[in-house]
Amino acid sequence: MSGTKNGLRAILLAAFGLSIVAVECANRCLSVMAVLSPMPVGAPAKGLRLVATIDQTSFRENDSIELKVRLTNGTGRVVYVTESNALADYRIEVRNENGTLVPPTTEGERLLRLSLFSTRRLSVAIPPGQEKNQSFDVNKIYAMPPGRYEITVKREVTTVWQKKGVQLTSNVARVTIRA
Repeated sequence: MSGTKNGLRAILLAAFGLSIVAVECANRCLSVMAVLSPMPVGAPAKGLRLVATIDQTSFRENDSIELKVRLTNGTGRVVYVTESNALADYRIEVRNENGTLVPPTTEGERLLRLSLFSTRRLSVAIPPGQEKNQSFDVNKIYAMPPGRYEITVKREVTTVWQKKGVQLTSNVARVTIRA
């Protein structure tokens, strides 16, 4: 039985080690930009846009706030994105009126943690002129008591002509939460 426990322990440690690598990769790799600027992973590709929108600018404290994210390929070539779990693929940053990143809610913390363990990895092509859309219930993921917030989204895209990741960051979506 001791051998089985040691074997199980080794498997769990290996899985934990792989999840740490996935977290490090996610921290370094996941990003997308409306106004493109050079990032360490690769030079930006002109014509790629990541746009974050919220249908209205003011909400009551417990209203659902849907953040819509649109990645548009305005290039003349195919662009690839890796899809696994939406919260792992996109990095959402919510800052309060002091510029401080807000923490996740209890549910958001659970969802973010689970997103790191997704084993699905699909390479999805976005042809020229096409777009990819995703939406998030942002205040379900991040704690947003009454106040003003700025939200940006990041993601990595791979271009055929560069063969490496390009990190992009969206525009800033602003929202006010009132009591």
